[in-house]
Amino acid sequence: MSRNGTGTYSLPAGNPVVTNTTVSSTWANNTLNDIATALTASIANDGQTTPIANLPMGGYIHTGVGDATLRTQYPSYGQVQDNKPGWGGTAGGTADALTLGPSVGVTAYATGQRFEFIAASANATTTPTVAVSGLAAKTIVDRAGNALVAGAIQPGICRIEYDGTYFRLDREIGGTTSLPGILKVVDSTSSTSTTDAASPNSVKSAYDLATSAKTSYVYKTSQTQRTSNTTPSADPDLQISLAAGHTYDVEIYAMFQGGAIGAANAQGYKFAVQFSGTVTSPNVGFATWTSSITTFAGQTINLSATPVSVSTVSGSNFTPDAIHIKATVTVSVTGNLMLYWSQNSSSATYTTCWTGSMISARLIA
Repeated sequence: MSRNGTGTYSLPAGNPVVTNTTVSSTWANNTLNDIATALTASIANDGQTTPIANLPMGGYIHTGVGDATLRTQYPSYGQVQDNKPGWGGTAGGTADALTLGPSVGVTAYATGQRFEFIAASANATTTPTVAVSGLAAKTIVDRAGNALVAGAIQPGICRIEYDGTYFRLDREIGGTTSLPGILKVVDSTSSTSTTDAASPNSVKSAYDLATSAKTSYVYKTSQTQRTSNTTPSADPDLQISLAAGHTYDVEIYAMFQGGAIGAANAQGYKFAVQFSGTVTSPNVGFATWTSSITTFAGQTINLSATPVSVSTVSGSNFTPDAIHIKATVTVSVTGNLMLYWSQNSSSATYTTCWTGSMISARLIA
């Protein structure tokens, strides 16, 4: 009677046999034929048997299964978890004619097919293509079905989905105004783009810059007088700190008087600019104006380790002589920007840097 429909096998009629009775050929043939039929309906472990109906597992699983290599085979869970059916690896071909070879090849494109791959370089044209498993190349478009912009495919992992005609790029980096929400992300506080999106880091940097953007000042609230010395040294008040990683617009205003107010300016003065840190541009250009003596427009002050005298003023002067230094500096090592000055000709009669002289530094980047 073979199996009973639930998988249980029962011997045919005449079984079991009775001790000390004759076993007939009819019994033997019927029994052995029935067993043979049951064995034929069983699945051979060497793969000879092809099932002729669904095989209910009753809540059990197949264990130790291998990865599928054809689309007519079922995959292992690990194969699915590792996305091997849709993983194309590093794309072959060229930047504008990609080729993919997933481990389980496809025999035809189907709407909804998705593939992920690593692009080695950005697309240069607006109509890049991709061919999967040796099938015909298909054009890649954006998520809305529009042509891509050059650079939409960036080096890295990309995902595409077939819509029946084209492959649509799911992760677009290049940016387009035709598809809101798909923008190029840039990490910069100086970008002038109106289509790129700012990275969180650049937003934070811009916020920090905006909240800290200010002009700092230092003023002389009392006069400084020097005598019998022609080596410029730092003014005790005209010093301002500049921080690394920033750019500043710097201005220095200073007023000098040789001798007493109303007296002749016989010994004159000289000055230089010193920075204790490091700037990327080592020179500061400046312009000056004076009351009646000399101007030095267009000269340069060198921010060197040893202050360099760049101005010598002598002659008669009954009012303070004013200088104006203006520059933009980018700082790589934090330090103090200082005005150095001294007498031009050594004299026991003092030279004065007047109250109200100042340095300002406006943070611009």
